[in-house]
Amino acid sequence: MLKSTRSKGKDVSSNIVWSYGHITIPRHLRDIVITEYGIADLRAKSDQDIIAALLNITDSRFQDELLQKAKISQKISDDYQIPAPFRNNFPEQIIHNLAPFKKEGLFPLFPFGTDFSKEELALGKALRGIKEKMAEGLGGKASSFGKAMTIRSVPEKARPYLQRMQLDHPTTGKEKMMQKLVIYALTASGAIR
Repeated sequence: MLKSTRSKGKDVSSNIVWSYGHITIPRHLRDIVITEYGIADLRAKSDQDIIAALLNITDSRFQDELLQKAKISQKISDDYQIPAPFRNNFPEQIIHNLAPFKKEGLFPLFPFGTDFSKEELALGKALRGIKEKMAEGLGGKASSFGKAMTIRSVPEKARPYLQRMQLDHPTTGKEKMMQKLVIYALTASGAIR
């Protein structure tokens, strides 16, 4: 089981790749691969059938490139086309498909409960957001730091979050900077206003 893609900043790449030299598995141990787009049963199948099954559960942003590599390598027939039901494997489609169920209260963030407090959940979301912004490169870092450094006072609503991060009474320059970044992240995520 794996996510079909991985991200680093704004760069997204497929986790289903044509060639990966760091791991091999013998044919008789090929089994089942699951992504958010479906299940590929690879047991006792030919290379062509395996490639077709994996393409069906690949993010559609990468399907054409992988199909082309398979055709060039003569592992799949030149006239093969990915079936239409599998050509809309996009994150937006999953969000769209799940939206009515989320409105009914299904698919909570932690379906089996969590030990995280309300503040910890909000901090997790806010800090992931700032991490993504910082991964955008120099522009994202400069923008985030610039906006954070304009914060002059600590909003009262930020205090429980800062206490949890032990940044409610910063003493060093680094702690003061971190406090401002956390306040900025909480504001940007909508946790505080």
